[in-house]
Amino acid sequence: MRPSRAMRPRLAWLAAGVRMLALGGSGKSPPGNVASSSAPAASATETVDLAAMLSPYADAYGFDTRVTVGNKLVSEVLGRRIGSSTAMSITTNGVTAQQIITANGSWAREQGQAGWTAIAPPAATIDPMAALRTPKTAKIERDQSISAVYDASAFGLPAGDLPVRIYGQGGRLQRLHYETTASGQTAAVDTNFSVLTDLTPIIAPS
Repeated sequence: MRPSRAMRPRLAWLAAGVRMLALGGSGKSPPGNVASSSAPAASATETVDLAAMLSPYADAYGFDTRVTVGNKLVSEVLGRRIGSSTAMSITTNGVTAQQIITANGSWAREQGQAGWTAIAPPAATIDPMAALRTPKTAKIERDQSISAVYDASAFGLPAGDLPVRIYGQGGRLQRLHYETTASGQTAAVDTNFSVLTDLTPIIAPS
């Protein structure tokens, strides 16, 4: 199926921008430089058991990522990841697109459309939790959240240190927050994670 002219720019945006990989990306990494986050940089890595917090999501998880600029929601990504496959919907400026990523390729369509369009090159299917397991530094704050510093490139952002605040509940990862500078404005990225109850396999569209 060939996409309509109106649909092609949006599919191109998906093809270029789906670096999100459930790590809090918006489906399109905000342009600009890494900004200071509300999470202070840690001076040394402490004994922070991130592996235990991430273990409930080893095989599958759900995610809800919201990107806000100036307190205005500009993009939201809702999805689930099972194994190395991801299915998600991306809403930006009132337009929603759906995407499926598997080891065999990546496909997208606007919500309500019947057919899928293959995206070339296919999006990567690396383990998105891997980057969270290996911060440069991490420490536990007084509110029991974790302030960590990561290599920003692991989040699809320009190289540099990226402060990330990590929140847990019941011993598992619940939410992460970081900020970037987009067109001179601060873009805040928040991702909530959940244990999946729907484990229907994610397969390539026929």
